[in-house]
Amino acid sequence: GDGAQLLQSIREVHHRAQGRHVVQTQVTSLPPGRLALGKRLAVLGTKGGVGRTTIATTLALALRRKTQESVVLFDCDLQLGDAGLHLGVTGERSVLDVLPYLDGLDSSILAKFVLPHSSGIAVLDRPAQPELAETVTAEHVRTILSALARSYDWVVVDTMQFYDDRTLAVLD
Repeated sequence: GDGAQLLQSIREVHHRAQGRHVVQTQVTSLPPGRLALGKRLAVLGTKGGVGRTTIATTLALALRRKTQESVVLFDCDLQLGDAGLHLGVTGERSVLDVLPYLDGLDSSILAKFVLPHSSGIAVLDRPAQPELAETVTAEHVRTILSALARSYDWVVVDTMQFYDDRTLAVLD
């Protein structure tokens, strides 16, 4: 069924990642005190209503509480996501605000556009208008995820319920 296909896809992505010997981003580009890229966790679901956003938000909160490290939740369900709503931190800022700064995206720029939660986690919210979701490309997602990993210890990604090039960029 769909579950077996999803598991196979996850295994394939994991296998590809294990086989890579990529030189990580230069340490000089990391904020002071950051010696490694943050860990990235993507939460997937094959259909709506399976609890993907609940798991992603709970995971982000638990990581912050248990590790006391920096955590960002990226709502990459760009059209219908509600991670910000789950946490009560919807606002004027979203991933769209980051797009003009992609060439020099760093922690100080990200800090202007993430929404703070009382737990200490940050949320990079989806666009407020669902019709603007298509503005964000797979390449944008890759660049943003790299910048988030350079700026936070943990990056939790709430993905879309269907696969497109942006979801594949998250998995890759």
